[in-house]
Amino acid sequence: MADRARLGRIARDARLNRYTPEALARRERRRQLEALLAEHKRNDDKADIPHHFLRGKKVKHVYVTAEQHAELTAGSLSVLAHDGYHYLLAPEIAERAHALAPDAFLFRNDPGGAPRSAEAVDDVPDDIVW
Repeated sequence: MADRARLGRIARDARLNRYTPEALARRERRRQLEALLAEHKRNDDKADIPHHFLRGKKVKHVYVTAEQHAELTAGSLSVLAHDGYHYLLAPEIAERAHALAPDAFLFRNDPGGAPRSAEAVDDVPDDIVW
């Protein structure tokens, strides 16, 4: 009898928690993010060139067209990883999407960025042929 009452309270609390202001705000941000990604994603189903990038210590890839690859290299296209999918977006759209979902991973290439440090070059073994 006590278990049944406890399960009833748990179910009731779960129903009530769905409508808290924080939960409603999360849902609204998610809805805005999904609409933004659906409208602005530039992924192409016919893309066949893998573009590799680092996510933490792992190398990830997204398939792109030759034009998209050039844009990614130039920094005029970004990759946003969210819910197990990589979205190709314009940098300003990617920034807006990242603001809606701060836990999403955002990759931006900065072609005019600072040169690599000498330490980074020294980490590469001498016997590797590029």
